[in-house]
Amino acid sequence: AGQPGLDAIVKVSMLASVTPAQVHEIWLQRFERSERTVAAVLSKEEYIAMQAGMSRYPMFLVPVPRKAGFWNLVWQIQEGRLLYTTLESFQHGSGAVELAVALFTELLDSHSLVLLLGEVRSPTLTRQEAEGVVRYTRESYTEPAQFAWVKRFNDAPARFDFDAFVADS
Repeated sequence: AGQPGLDAIVKVSMLASVTPAQVHEIWLQRFERSERTVAAVLSKEEYIAMQAGMSRYPMFLVPVPRKAGFWNLVWQIQEGRLLYTTLESFQHGSGAVELAVALFTELLDSHSLVLLLGEVRSPTLTRQEAEGVVRYTRESYTEPAQFAWVKRFNDAPARFDFDAFVADS
């Protein structure tokens, strides 16, 4: 149950012995050449804001720009991970995961950092698009204007105006 710990990916003891700036650099370099992973580093402040939002509002939409409009993903928080499925598969209950994102908090107390790692599972989602999805998700919980849409979607889904949301995105 749940996700594997950070130790399954990197030696936490090695990261614990370096500065936060070095952790940031090591983490991003570790995954920079991988086409199927997305890595990021969150500050303690950003993580706290995200965690507060995610616990209360665990689901939202990501319109991924495509040549012909948008490819719409839905994210859900499950067992501490962000799981992204297409809107269509979500509506039909199949829920094939296109992107899975884990947040590792092992260095939160010592370095005031949270390490983010996303696994691209979709053959149609590029790494660049996945990076945009992750950035969009982070902003959705930390930027007040975007967070208002997240709250509206979770609190009153029947009154959520998708067209106005996309126009505002």
